[in-house]
Amino acid sequence: MSIKETAREMLAKAALEKASDIFITAGSPPMFKKDGSIKPIADFRLMPNDTAELIEEIFDMSTGHVFQDFLKTGDCDFSFSVYGVGRFRINAFRQRNSIAAVVRVVQLTLPDPKELGIPDAVFNLYKKTRGLVLVTGPAGAGKSTTLACIIDAINSKKNNHILTLEDPVE
Repeated sequence: MSIKETAREMLAKAALEKASDIFITAGSPPMFKKDGSIKPIADFRLMPNDTAELIEEIFDMSTGHVFQDFLKTGDCDFSFSVYGVGRFRINAFRQRNSIAAVVRVVQLTLPDPKELGIPDAVFNLYKKTRGLVLVTGPAGAGKSTTLACIIDAINSKKNNHILTLEDPVE
């Protein structure tokens, strides 16, 4: 990666390499998280103007999210798609007098629930006809993927109305 690489190129590289996250932080090189390990993808450190440029480009790729609004509030969460590249979820925030972001790469296909190790007791929640299901846990624990697998089972095996609440909506 070069200092002139665009955010789009960084997103494409992350999707191609099956990274789960991209970290954009001033004072550090850009980094990918892959297979649980965080590693730099460049041999230079991003400066505050570099992070602002990359994050502004990400805002420009999304629809309905304005970089200037983010600068006023200092925090923004949203998801977006880049045609031909993939789908992403971003958390942009203020940190140490600069801005930073964590970008989650959202896989376009669902893995097999058995391969993920989702217990049958959890996966079989799709069979329930009543009730409320809350899925909680730390970032990167697989909450969205688990829910996507359960919702996929409902969609393929039942004729029900599904209501989900999440922020950002995917």
